[in-house]
This record gives sequence, structure tokens and C-alpha cells, in this order.
Amino acid sequence: MHRMRRHLTPAFLCFSLLCSVAVPAKVYAEPPAVKTKPQGLFSQGRMNVGLGAGGGDGMFTVAGSYGYFVLDGLRPGVAVRYTYHKQSNYSTNEVEGELSLRYYFMEPAPIAPFLLADTAVIHLSYSGDFNDKFTFYGVGAGGGLFVRAGQYMGLEVTAGAIRYLGVDTILTNAEVVPKGVSFRWNVGFSFFF
Repeated sequence: MHRMRRHLTPAFLCFSLLCSVAVPAKVYAEPPAVKTKPQGLFSQGRMNVGLGAGGGDGMFTVAGSYGYFVLDGLRPGVAVRYTYHKQSNYSTNEVEGELSLRYYFMEPAPIAPFLLADTAVIHLSYSGDFNDKFTFYGVGAGGGLFVRAGQYMGLEVTAGAIRYLGVDTILTNAEVVPKGVSFRWNVGFSFFF
């Protein structure tokens, strides 16, 4: 038995060596997937936050928005806007929630055009010859220009048309909300992450 054990060990080692040379093991460790940051400002996976404010003849507006690029150049988003409007015989407080879709045609070098479409729910409180609260909707479309102002920020100028739906005739007769399609424009800052 002792003799067999001495011959078995060298035979086993030779057999193991022959198998390892003739049939190499194909065990390759794949490197872990490295999540890379999107390259361009409008690349898939990038987030966008927008801030805006404005005013004029008895009016003040502040707004904030968030968007996420689901594909290169295509960004759905949400926005909230507050507007206070004071005239001699009435005042309004308006809160608007908006869903939008934007398509940027190219990366900014330093300017990039885009198209947009949006829909909104608007809550308006009216104080004047009567006091009441109203809810109505808006559907709009337009375009704009993004002007790069830094590595991860820029200025956006948009213009387009909006049509208000479900508006009470009290508001249209008092010319608080326009009838039909009306023109609108906006300027704001966008930050990208």
C-alpha cells in the first residue's frame, strides 16, 4: 500500500499538470461596470434645474423647474410658477403646475435651439369687484434658445403660444385671462448636474 501511494502522488501531479496545459481554464474576471458621467449638457442621464423670476407693470413672477434627459436631447420636466398681478380694480394670485417636454437639437456651442410643448393646471385667486377662486388648464408650444454661460449653466429664452381651456367667462370678460391663443415668453437660468 505504501508503494502504491508513492506512485499515485507523482502520477496525479503529472496528470494535473497535463490537464492544466492542454485544457486551460477560461475564467476571466470582467471588470465592474463603471458608471460614467454624461458627456454633454443635454446627454441622457443628466438632470436640469431651472430658476426664473420676472415682473413688470404691477406683476411679479417666480418659477422653478426640474428635468431629466431620458435620451440625448429629450427632456421631460415639471415646473411650478407663482404670479402676483395687481391692477387698479383687482389683484390675482396664480399658482401653475406644468408638465413639459423639450427637445434640444444639438449641444450648445455656445447656442442651441430647442422645441417645447407643455400642459398646465392653473389655480387663480381673484380679489376685486368679486372674490373667487378658479381652476383652469393651459396647453402650449413654442421654441427657444439655450445660451451657455458656464460649464454647467446657461440662459434660456423661450417664446410660444398658449391656449387656456376651461376658463370661467367671468375671467375672460374681465380680461384677466385672454380668450383664444395668446403669446408668451420667458427668460430663466438652467443648471445641469
